[in-house]
Amino acid sequence: MISDEVYGKLTYDGGHTCFSSLHGMRERSIILNGFSKSHAMTGLRWGMRVGSYALIAAMTKIHQYAMLCAPVTAQMGGIER
Repeated sequence: MISDEVYGKLTYDGGHTCFSSLHGMRERSIILNGFSKSHAMTGLRWGMRVGSYALIAAMTKIHQYAMLCAPVTAQMGGIER
């Protein structure tokens, strides 16, 4: 389960329940969260991810190579230009 919890602190009626707090879901969940909404830091893109070590390590491998170069669509556009 991938759970986007960025709006979790903005629950006004009742309480917020995160999927990972449900029975048997902690080991099977990845939580995505950030400070943009809860701390009025819109646009600063400061976030976090929480999950098992193996899942986070795999995500990190993908992320470190995907964010260090121009996206493929931009590269292809540049070639056509």
